[in-house]
Amino acid sequence: MGNIEIRHYQKSDYSRCEELVNLAWRFDKIFVSEKLFLLAKELYTKGSFFSSNYHMVAETNGKVVGFIFGFNINNKSQKVVCCSV
Repeated sequence: MGNIEIRHYQKSDYSRCEELVNLAWRFDKIFVSEKLFLLAKELYTKGSFFSSNYHMVAETNGKVVGFIFGFNINNKSQKVVCCSV
């Protein structure tokens, strides 16, 4: 697999994070409707992103293989604001 680098999230990581959400939760298998599948995947990923102030990804060989969006209570300087992912 190679070395895993942990780094800060970048906007360009978003689509891969959505793919990973679907690999974990299998929304494409749960929802028959493609519109519902896409909505569930987007709501889960964006909801996690916007409700957190800590965004990191794991990358190997230039590909995002994992991510964590969480809330760090010690990080009071970052506030969640409305913006595009």
